[in-house]
Amino acid sequence: MHSDRITASPGTRRPCRALARKEWRESRWKVVLGTLLCGVTGAILGPTYDWLGGLLGPAGMQTLPGSLGEALQAQLASYSLYIWSNWYGKNLFQYMLVLTIIFGAGLLAGEVSRRTSGFLFSKPVSRLHIMLVKYVVVLAVLWAGAAAGTAAALAGTFAAGHEVPVGWFLAGLPATLAGTAFLLALTTFASVQASEPLRAGGFMAVVAAFLFLLPVVLRPISTDLAQQLHFFWRMAAGHTFAHGAVEWDFVFACIALSALVLLAAHRRLQTREL
Repeated sequence: MHSDRITASPGTRRPCRALARKEWRESRWKVVLGTLLCGVTGAILGPTYDWLGGLLGPAGMQTLPGSLGEALQAQLASYSLYIWSNWYGKNLFQYMLVLTIIFGAGLLAGEVSRRTSGFLFSKPVSRLHIMLVKYVVVLAVLWAGAAAGTAAALAGTFAAGHEVPVGWFLAGLPATLAGTAFLLALTTFASVQASEPLRAGGFMAVVAAFLFLLPVVLRPISTDLAQQLHFFWRMAAGHTFAHGAVEWDFVFACIALSALVLLAAHRRLQTREL
């Protein structure tokens, strides 16, 4: 069992900073990928609104299946509904989920599979600090992509001649960022537990499926309970769309759950022979 050095003494601060710089250098391609993916998607939403309206028109709407046609009609009748549904309600949380799994699955499992864990953990830095540095760097990459995409969605909105209240639109971002932090904490735990990134990613795919299916199972019992426990609907800030206020209860719950999951990951990491 590895003896953890939890206190960041002066002797460990320099290796921690060196590790952070190393992780950041290795994550530059992730920054580019995440920012481009989110930024381009956000930027084209405004122009796409007018393009869809002109392409389909009332006659085209009639040819679409019932539920799809009704949803698209409602969105094209209200730009606020359209931009929120297609950014927070669809693209952003899905990107954060997929990128969290891709970027996070190899946090520790990647070191094990590449047989570099022994060298990494021989440094005068605690396992806790190593895990947290890796977590924070990846979280910063994900948050940067989310922020860039949200800014691009606003820029594309105004460039296309549409308007939305900036404060109202930005109020949806904290829930997405907090949900991403929780998903990454779960992925970090999976990466600590698994010996290969693929296994960690598979575990997170199962977790994501559970989070998607839970409200479906609960809906016959209680619609309100199903909605409150619909993690991805809360991550997409559904309440904020209607009321314009940040969903602080969800944000704080995600922060607390992230801390608990990271604590569990740290304890598991302490008992692993690497």
